[in-house]
Amino acid sequence: MATQHIYLYGPIPIFSRKIGNRFTRRKVSVQNKAMTTKPYPTRPNKLPPALTLSADLELDPYHPSNQPYVKTEQAIKRVVVDQSVRMNPRHVKIAKMHLRGNTRQEMIDETGFVSRTVGQILSRPDVIELLRTLIHLDQHHEGINLRIRKSMLNEIAIDNKIDDPRLTVTAIQELNRIDGTYEREANKPQVIIINNGTFPRGALD
Repeated sequence: MATQHIYLYGPIPIFSRKIGNRFTRRKVSVQNKAMTTKPYPTRPNKLPPALTLSADLELDPYHPSNQPYVKTEQAIKRVVVDQSVRMNPRHVKIAKMHLRGNTRQEMIDETGFVSRTVGQILSRPDVIELLRTLIHLDQHHEGINLRIRKSMLNEIAIDNKIDDPRLTVTAIQELNRIDGTYEREANKPQVIIINNGTFPRGALD
């Protein structure tokens, strides 16, 4: 018996053949072609190469980033970051709060530690080392404060009192100006007494 093509459910062919008195049917699997997407055409980059800082710009001695003050600050901050990433974040927070002058109770409320634990954390070697670095950074930001300036002027006055007395006098005058000695003397009321015995004070004086 010749094979006949019977189309059911669309273009799927069903082949029938006779075996004895029975007919058997089998579907021929149709392999679907995988859908292929064409790549999105990319436009060629017509922009010129990106600009970069030249060596003379990066090494400009007048640029703020190349000043010794800024370089020292960046170096200290790198140490702070390196020490902080090796520590428990809550330990770092306690160290910074301690440096800001927060009370023990404020540290407890912020971190959830008990008072004894806070004391133990502040005694840890890594926390002490971080505090030293943070204090060093604060002193760098503060610069030559009033106490250091007065100490330097005092040393200048003592070291030059024999070799250069004028420099010593200038240093002392600057110290008096800082302490406000001249201002206090200028604001002091002037009392002039003329012939107090002959013209004693009256009711209107």
